[in-house]
Amino acid sequence: MNNQQIATFTIFLCGFISLCFNVLVFKPLNDAFQLEKQDQDDEDYNVVAETTMTMTAEHIPKREMIHWNDTTKYRNPPTIYICTGSDGNGMGESKLMLSTALPEYTINDLSQMRIGEGRPPKSFSPEYLESNYTNPHDIFLSIFFMEKFCTPKIYRWLLTHFNGQIAIFSGESETSHPIQGANRDHMHAFGPLIHKRKQDMVVTYLQMTYMKIFKEILSPSVLVDPNLRPRGNQTHYMIYANSNCVGFREEAVGRLSEFGPIHCAGKCKGKTPPSGNRANLVKIKTGVGLMNWWDNVKVYADYRFCFVMEHEKSHPSYMTEKIIMAFSAGCIPIYYGPAEILDIFNEKAFVFYNISDPGPALEKVKALEENKERYEMMLQEPIVAQGNLTIEKYFSFSDDIGGGAMKRKFRETLGLGDHFVP
Repeated sequence: MNNQQIATFTIFLCGFISLCFNVLVFKPLNDAFQLEKQDQDDEDYNVVAETTMTMTAEHIPKREMIHWNDTTKYRNPPTIYICTGSDGNGMGESKLMLSTALPEYTINDLSQMRIGEGRPPKSFSPEYLESNYTNPHDIFLSIFFMEKFCTPKIYRWLLTHFNGQIAIFSGESETSHPIQGANRDHMHAFGPLIHKRKQDMVVTYLQMTYMKIFKEILSPSVLVDPNLRPRGNQTHYMIYANSNCVGFREEAVGRLSEFGPIHCAGKCKGKTPPSGNRANLVKIKTGVGLMNWWDNVKVYADYRFCFVMEHEKSHPSYMTEKIIMAFSAGCIPIYYGPAEILDIFNEKAFVFYNISDPGPALEKVKALEENKERYEMMLQEPIVAQGNLTIEKYFSFSDDIGGGAMKRKFRETLGLGDHFVP
């Protein structure tokens, strides 16, 4: 064997020995080390996790119990302050919802004190100007357009002496949030909000008017049980009672007039239908104001269909009294509004008129008008979509309805949970 062959054999032998060492010695040792390291890592992780959980549990802030009738801490009982004696503009509905959710609160209407009125202007009595007169859990109830009712002196007191929270209600379709700016955690918005903060709550005017007015006709049992559903006398085809003549509503009324005479009871008259014949768009006078809801329910009861579209095209939570007024009257609502309405009301109990695709709704109304048996079948459907689950989700603002689930949500929004006790 020459020198070159000896060198080649030597290199091969060294490589073979190295491979054997890796397989037979190093790999088992490394595996053992990795296993031991993994065990140590697992142990370290468990220690860290256990420590973290312990620290988390120890550092979860516990709510301090607030005994609202503790006279050593609070000079006055919990109070809802308002500054208008009128129930208009949604104040009646707002006041009822707040007082129902907070039964331990009293109501103080500052407008009754005539602050800022007279010559010289009347002022607050001295105790109102003391630093501890109001409590941190007191609430000043406001509605949009409050500036019409509160005097400058009340505003000044609110800004300089009031220690509590502010709750702003609206049922209108505002697109911007009613509360702007930083450091507004003590201010809460209630309404059909598009951009809800954690201290706000989405509440529709539909829910507000149900609590204030229509609950008397549409009790939870009536909403759930089709046998209790109100029935009108079905004398006429359809009523259209709007004075805000929105284009898509006018067009829909025009097309629906091709199936029968529509009584136009407001300022709006409907658009001329594709046929060009306006004979079925009949102007009438009911003698009832549009805001006189009880009398409107009586008028609606004379019709098989009630046209109750909302005026907003794209607001996600703007739902008003219109559809619930129609259900109260016993007619079949023809409705357009947010898709969420189908989570509240049974889609088989009314006609959802999709303005982007009106064909199916038009066909349904035509079929119902031509077939009395089919019309009666729709009236035999329950009003709400999911029975008592719907009641709990949307209408439980008092303990006797749906176990008070929405009432509890209302209180939590205001920071008045289970820790707020006598």
